[in-house]
Amino acid sequence: MHIGKRLLYLRKKNSLSLEQAAQGIVSSTHLSNIENGRFQPSDEILQLLAKKYKVPEKYLLAYDKKDPQIDQPLKEVLFFLITDKTAEAETRLKKVREKGFIPHLEQELEYNILHTCMLVKKNLPYEEELEKLNLLVSGDELEYPSYVHQCYAYLMEQISFRQGDFEKCYHYIQIFLKYNLPPSVYATIQFHLLIILFHLRKRILAVKQAEKGLKIFFQNHQWKFVTETYNILLAIYWTEEDYETALNYGKKALELAETFKFEDTKSRVYHNLGITYKSLKMYETAEEMLAKSIELHRKANQFPRNSLWSILDMFAEIDDKEKFAHWYQQVEPDDEEFFYLYVKMNPDKIGEYLDKLDKLAQKAEKDGRWDLAVEAYHLLSKYFYKNRKYKTAIRYYQKIICIHERDKKTLWKKIGFTVPLSFFAFAIPH
Repeated sequence: MHIGKRLLYLRKKNSLSLEQAAQGIVSSTHLSNIENGRFQPSDEILQLLAKKYKVPEKYLLAYDKKDPQIDQPLKEVLFFLITDKTAEAETRLKKVREKGFIPHLEQELEYNILHTCMLVKKNLPYEEELEKLNLLVSGDELEYPSYVHQCYAYLMEQISFRQGDFEKCYHYIQIFLKYNLPPSVYATIQFHLLIILFHLRKRILAVKQAEKGLKIFFQNHQWKFVTETYNILLAIYWTEEDYETALNYGKKALELAETFKFEDTKSRVYHNLGITYKSLKMYETAEEMLAKSIELHRKANQFPRNSLWSILDMFAEIDDKEKFAHWYQQVEPDDEEFFYLYVKMNPDKIGEYLDKLDKLAQKAEKDGRWDLAVEAYHLLSKYFYKNRKYKTAIRYYQKIICIHERDKKTLWKKIGFTVPLSFFAFAIPH
């Protein structure tokens, strides 16, 4: 970290070229060397640049002087963000920002990282802040151990998760775990690690992590994490087709969710139990579980997309037109994704909707909805093959193969389970 990074950011912010910024102060070559950290600018140069960039002189002259009044508040923010106390984190960041410019380089960097992290946690646009941050620092410039490095590792972990890059997310969480963390933070990060391993399809490691995590969660009486861990174990054992073990964990999760009134978790557990009973061909019980999940989502003013999709898909598979029609009434009129299930339930009508189904598949592929795209292309290929239009059928099969090659995750068994996938960026229980 050096003052040149800040000067580079200010110049770009003011849309000035090197020549324009240096005019009347130094040569453009000398300013470039300062921005790249090869030369230390004099106070006189900094005063003139402050005037040109329209910032207080102190902002550039006191870059190596810490403000003790904001040091502790900044040190508290990361803890609040990790433990999902976003309101407390936001309050402290607001107080720091009210002081105006933050002269000290490291303190300003801490603020920028933590502010960007808060935007990610609140599911707000963060790209502009990240772009600014990338002008001020790059990850390889930050040394371990330091608070700013710790904040940066957590931020990149959050962003990687939001972008679906779980390998990178795993990398950053390993860096973060090198630090000596308070018990509540350590427990939360252990749960994060379990979610990442689940996404990475590392079944054995995920089970071991769940066992390790449960010991920590029980010791700290973190029943939310215990409940969610049981829910994830339900999903893991479902993928192994060990339905007895899956149901055992599901019932444990449901008991805790009901005891502690974890309504959001309970809706997910009901959903996952419904999926499991569906796999056991216990359709009546599956419908009961999924219906309860849908009801809980409705009470929370949330559209029960996953559960509604699963229950419709189930009745389409067993060709129960009456039940399908009943649940299809709950679909939003303009929700085109559910049209795929309507066609699946009424295969004799596919010929009427070929263009619409093709557009749906293309849109799903463009949006990264590989599972939906593959299933829609599969429906189309089956239709054309059945009608002896083999070239068209092959074209759709090739699209499916291309998606598989592009995203190997589609080869993994489609589970339809709901686990707290958004915990990293939006809501970590405490």
